[in-house]
Amino acid sequence: MGNNSVKRLSYRLLNSEEVAIELEELPHATKSRPDNQDLIRYIDKLILSGKALKSLQVIEQFLPELVARDPELHLEILTLEFLELVRKNEPLEALEFAKTQLAEYKNKSVMLRKPGKGEDLQLSVLEVLGVLCYNQPLESDLGYLLDSTQRQKVSDTFNLKAGYIDTSRSYLCSLSRILCCLKKKKKFK
Repeated sequence: MGNNSVKRLSYRLLNSEEVAIELEELPHATKSRPDNQDLIRYIDKLILSGKALKSLQVIEQFLPELVARDPELHLEILTLEFLELVRKNEPLEALEFAKTQLAEYKNKSVMLRKPGKGEDLQLSVLEVLGVLCYNQPLESDLGYLLDSTQRQKVSDTFNLKAGYIDTSRSYLCSLSRILCCLKKKKKFK
């Protein structure tokens, strides 16, 4: 990367706000503290926009200790990427992704969110992969897994693990989400 070329990672929000991070600045910003708010906000936006694999790459590059200390977050992000591929109607890519990225987790469980009620469920990875068994996955019994609430669930988990509370959300809402995540995590261990 030359001095004149600066790579930018940017995400355009629905309300036309743009968040951009200069890659050359990130190593300096994250060396002292891994909880750099711009970086965490950017990763959160990637997750919420359905770019789970890209978010994982950024986490692994700039916050590797987060993935190392929390393999459940890693699994949730990989599961979200699989569900995004199914949602985009790319079953062959989803199957290949499952073989290469999720096969080692076949005996593990992952927390997912049931839309509407906001309650989290613990499902085995094999149960999640079952969404590929349907001709119309969105209309199947597992169709709720393809709802965008999964993005919010992974975003909530990431923000909790990264120790970040977005100040644009109400403080009470953020606090209640954190408490719910902690309560459910404690219940399932």
